[in-house]
Amino acid sequence: MVERNVLHVLIDTSYLWRVGFSNPDFRKLLLYCQEPEKRIRIFVPHIAWEERRTQLFDEVHSQVRKLRESVDALKVPRLGGIVIEGLSPLTINIWTDAEIDSGSRATMEKFADDNGIEVIALGSDHAERAWARYFNAEAPFDRREKRENRRKDIPDAWILESAIDLLGKHGELIALCCDTKLAKALESVGAKVFGETQPVLDLITPPPKPVTEASTEIRVSAQVTGKHAEPSPSGKLTALLTAEHDRLKDLEIKVLGYVGYLQTASKDQLFDLLSQGGTSAEIARNVAERLVIGDLITDTGNHYIPANKEACNLAADVVEPEIIKLLKN
Repeated sequence: MVERNVLHVLIDTSYLWRVGFSNPDFRKLLLYCQEPEKRIRIFVPHIAWEERRTQLFDEVHSQVRKLRESVDALKVPRLGGIVIEGLSPLTINIWTDAEIDSGSRATMEKFADDNGIEVIALGSDHAERAWARYFNAEAPFDRREKRENRRKDIPDAWILESAIDLLGKHGELIALCCDTKLAKALESVGAKVFGETQPVLDLITPPPKPVTEASTEIRVSAQVTGKHAEPSPSGKLTALLTAEHDRLKDLEIKVLGYVGYLQTASKDQLFDLLSQGGTSAEIARNVAERLVIGDLITDTGNHYIPANKEACNLAADVVEPEIIKLLKN
């Protein structure tokens, strides 16, 4: 049975690799997984989750290995070693492979729990089904490829089987996938596939309709008698509010543009740069909160990220020269 008003989204390794966990659009997508919004459910097959975890593990392991080799080189006697003979033995606490592995598992598990990501366990029959696809050269495998090349797609076959199970359970499925071959396989079983986050966000919160002349036509009729008639109290108030609105509008464009341009900058970094540009942190914070209320940006806790991507991009174009000048300094 299909759950109403809830989108079911499957995420593949290729998307996680290309976009990354800090991407503003991905972070915004995660907000809709949590209460009280709960507009979507995000599923990541165990194979995809482990692939991305071990990819990140390999990157860290490579850096740690280089560090370990550099430290070991300093401990080996060699020509010129006399300059360090009088120094205390070099000691440095370097993570072991086991520590990196256990740490990565714990951190990724916490990330999934904190953001409402559902990691799908391997099904009891997934191995049989995936191997059947491999031997029969069914999608995502291609019989025209050499068998040794086809083997690289075995993880994708497991991911596809998870997608088939989700389709059978929920009746519909959206997939975020940047791998062409797997994307075609997912489409062949009935999933709707996107390579970017924004189209999925648009399904949750459709972009605003184009503003028409008729919808913005607001006229205020006033009759003033006498050549030098004094403005009414309400007229004076309107003039004052209009001037203040214009000032606030410029500040809103500035803050909106900085958020759109900087993307993943923390609040502290954002306010620091705005301060350098002449806007105090206190004023910038108040303006940012108004933009949050207006659904133009989203407050993730430590960051502001674009909510209305088009508005942020337009504002970023306006303030780009100012930001580039500040960053150069």
